[in-house]
Amino acid sequence: MRYRDGDFCDTAHTVRRSATIDVQCSNTYSTVVSAIEPSLCNYHLVVKSYHGCPQVSYLTTITVIKITKIISLGMSNNEEWLM
Repeated sequence: MRYRDGDFCDTAHTVRRSATIDVQCSNTYSTVVSAIEPSLCNYHLVVKSYHGCPQVSYLTTITVIKITKIISLGMSNNEEWLM
């Protein structure tokens, strides 16, 4: 999944936050495996969940809340956060 055009994250208001979220099939409700910021205000998250399995095609509210919390905290470049 790709989220674009988030809040401005620089003082000049030229760069907006964005996130790519890879949801992998797993026999678990929702686990954030990793969250990195490969470039300024561009986040990449890997989530393991049964929601990533072929028979389910939606994210739960809990997962969205976790991801929003990570993005709103902000991360310095190339810093990895494990949950």
